[in-house]
Amino acid sequence: MMRAALLAALAATLLAGCGLGVDLRPRPAADAAARESIAAAGGDPGEWVVGNSCGSSGTCGVELSPRCDPAAVVAINRYRIKDSFPTLLGDDRIGRAAARGAPCRKR
Repeated sequence: MMRAALLAALAATLLAGCGLGVDLRPRPAADAAARESIAAAGGDPGEWVVGNSCGSSGTCGVELSPRCDPAAVVAINRYRIKDSFPTLLGDDRIGRAAARGAPCRKR
């Protein structure tokens, strides 16, 4: 009886949309986390270029560059990606850089 109740609960969970699937691949998940960090700091994500080396789950770096000079990396955040959920490791350097504003805007 207990086994049937557990199976019914599992089936209900899966049918309700809380499945075991991965929503985002590691690269877009890390990009989204960086853009959220920019917005949370009061910055405009459109002023920045975000790039990363996240090819699979695990630890990876996300670089932030101003849109006017994409070769100039001004901040790097490290994330651990697991099941399409990025977890920031250490300080939010991207957020701090975004709070200062894009360097090309200040010219």
